[in-house]
Amino acid sequence: EHFGNAIYRRGMNGPRIAASGNRILEWSVQISASTTEVVPPTPEHYQNGACAMDINSDKIDEMIVSRASKQQGTDLLWFEEVPGQMLWKEHFIANVWQGDGEEGFHDIMPFETKVSGKTLRGVAIVVNRKILYWFEIPEDYNQPWTQHLIADLSEHGAEFAQSGLVSGDIAGNGRQDIVCGNFWAECPADPATDSWQLHRYSEWD
Repeated sequence: EHFGNAIYRRGMNGPRIAASGNRILEWSVQISASTTEVVPPTPEHYQNGACAMDINSDKIDEMIVSRASKQQGTDLLWFEEVPGQMLWKEHFIANVWQGDGEEGFHDIMPFETKVSGKTLRGVAIVVNRKILYWFEIPEDYNQPWTQHLIADLSEHGAEFAQSGLVSGDIAGNGRQDIVCGNFWAECPADPATDSWQLHRYSEWD
């Protein structure tokens, strides 16, 4: 059985490790911990890339992961641990068309920054190892999230696949910038409306 990714999360009963393939399994962080199936198998497989994030501010981490869509493209989803239930509740974030024969989602990470004293929260993703997006959590986080394009790296000299995501204040202006492959994307004053500036820091292809 193949798992595309594994995450560490704060569960209702302590720290957990969850992994996704064609289903999602979870283990307690203990020696010889038993396996719990928290999301049953589906015909569509989960893709590489997943992260943990406290979406509803209850100090319990939800799992964000992508899965091949029943229709086309890829569905970005989040799963919620529900009190008194073994199976997690599925929530839809967005559908992203990745193109025929493309590689899908490779990395997902939480993204958070402040704009005029307001905190914008969401996740950053890289699709097909070349296109960077971030999805903004709306006031009602159960509704579909707002998609923002950061950059298509192939339009900026990326001849080869790019992947890996990490954030940090590279520009030194108090905002979270994003690194992917040989590039870093500079977060604008308002990432919900303004364009990101892309910088190539490495020629190591």
